[in-house]
Amino acid sequence: HRRTSTNQPADCFGELQQDYRGSMAETVSGITCNDWNLRAQAYAPDAGLAANYCRNPYRTHDGAWCHIPRDSEVAPGVFQNWDYCDIPCAPTEEPQPTDCFDGDQSDYRGNLAVSENGITCQNWVTANFKADKGLVANYCRNPAWENSAWCYILPTEIVAGSGIIAEWDYCDVPRC
Repeated sequence: HRRTSTNQPADCFGELQQDYRGSMAETVSGITCNDWNLRAQAYAPDAGLAANYCRNPYRTHDGAWCHIPRDSEVAPGVFQNWDYCDIPCAPTEEPQPTDCFDGDQSDYRGNLAVSENGITCQNWVTANFKADKGLVANYCRNPAWENSAWCYILPTEIVAGSGIIAEWDYCDVPRC
């Protein structure tokens, strides 16, 4: 079964769409994608394997794809457990990272990956949050309605001045 997109070429989000981070979760056959499992997330931690969104984490396919229920019919007489996704290449689909934010920062999508105490953030793969909160790589986010963006840190790190060993720390996202 080959990629049958009616949209733009597969390289619209990097080579073979490996940089696609949108929320498309349906295949070209109209089948809803399955969630990515923890093993896949651990094997490709920077591939954005969140929820059931289309991705190409290993660059082994012709474009973004996802797992589907076992033995799904993707074409007449063709049964498989994965299928390609028809990713539109409209430049407005992907939000651009912003380096600053106001309010509680729940919509912050910048690339800051260091806590306000200078501790390197850990990858969100270990988190138990839904991907619609923008949990990508180890970037600071506010998925749980805290006062501002935060990230996981190694539990052996002591938050400055408190003497407390913490598993997370706030991030110093510049205000706009």
